[in-house]
Amino acid sequence: MTLRIIAIMILTVSSVCAAKQRSDSNDPFPAFTQAQLLAAIEKTHHENTRMEGIRELIHFAGMRLYEGSVMAGDASPQLTRLRGQAAAVVWSCADVSTVTRALDDGDRYARFWALWKSDLLKNAPTGPDVLLPKLKTMLHDPDPGIRQAVVGRIRSYPEGPQMIAEIEPTETDPYVLIVIDGYHEALVRSLSSCDVTIRRRTLALIWVNLWIQRYRR
Repeated sequence: MTLRIIAIMILTVSSVCAAKQRSDSNDPFPAFTQAQLLAAIEKTHHENTRMEGIRELIHFAGMRLYEGSVMAGDASPQLTRLRGQAAAVVWSCADVSTVTRALDDGDRYARFWALWKSDLLKNAPTGPDVLLPKLKTMLHDPDPGIRQAVVGRIRSYPEGPQMIAEIEPTETDPYVLIVIDGYHEALVRSLSSCDVTIRRRTLALIWVNLWIQRYRR
């Protein structure tokens, strides 16, 4: 179980960090002040600014939102504390309406967070009818970390395997393929890619697996 948790954490961190590398030149996880935190929290209290505030808080929380702040390397203990406060507020904002909106948000970090809370929709009275079409669309999300997360969630639906089969022939990212095809087939396909970025991500995936194997010993 410990190894499984470690593997999930590494894959989550790698997915979020990959998104960070593809982002604009502005730091997606910036330093911020207590005043900025309070201003963002205030926005979440008003319907017309709620998603804006949540987006800001998600970026303020950074890796702390997924309990990985140590791996992210906070600049100071005070910033670590502020990120923890931001993360706590984001999780407290997770209701059916907010998660539904976040799944369609233009910010990849907001969509990634919404996927973590998508069970709220699955378990809501009309949630499954809303969630499944959104997940199907997100199988084509430009962010591979999101596609990887979607594959894991969509499998629990009767229609899930067929939806996954439809995107499998055109999927190229190794982190997505590993949850579709398994480790070895994913490596063969990805190492054969003409895209140097895909090959580099595949080598990173191999390193993660070797690290886990070493830990197991």
